[in-house]
Amino acid sequence: MYADIWKNDRSRVDRIIDRLKMRDYVERKVATYSLGMRQRLCFAMMIAADTSIMLMDEVMNGLDPENVDLVSSVLRELREAGKIIFVSSHLLDNLDEYADQVFFLKDGRIHFTYNRHESTPDYFKAVLSEEQQRKLADMWPLPGDTVRLNGEKICIPIHSYTLDQQLELFHLLRTIKAEAVVVGPLGTAEYYTHFYGRTETKAGRDRNDVFVS
Repeated sequence: MYADIWKNDRSRVDRIIDRLKMRDYVERKVATYSLGMRQRLCFAMMIAADTSIMLMDEVMNGLDPENVDLVSSVLRELREAGKIIFVSSHLLDNLDEYADQVFFLKDGRIHFTYNRHESTPDYFKAVLSEEQQRKLADMWPLPGDTVRLNGEKICIPIHSYTLDQQLELFHLLRTIKAEAVVVGPLGTAEYYTHFYGRTETKAGRDRNDVFVS
């Protein structure tokens, strides 16, 4: 139906069904579908419409990890085909797999745009208790643009440090037994926590954020 409405072209429908692994249930009544099956069906309908601009709200909702990976790969294919895709999503780390830009909204306005193709500064990122953070502050002068997330993760910008200073800081973090010490730029989930002061929990969602690919 969607193929007929938008393009009058059913030639891609079978390929879409196979690409989204719907063949084993596509002939069943929709009332019998699970949430994940319905979600794939809605996604398939959008692909069948084949519009140049696509708006998708929580397209990953109800999908298991395998199907999240599947839909993410199809989104990358659509992007490479020249489609403009707007996606609202709360799977923050997943956005880093396919989004070109991530827009953070606050009070009805774009608060920050994270362009994933632009060079961004690297940070030492580590999980530290309050006591460990106090030890670190006593032993190392933290720059003013240090980012603290949820009171337990600290992100220290390293762009102004020499290589020797970076090594010294790394060894210091290991000395105070910091967990999960990595080096890299902030990701979408870290920007979210930085701007909104919290991360999503299973208990509920905050709707002031929209992420756009």
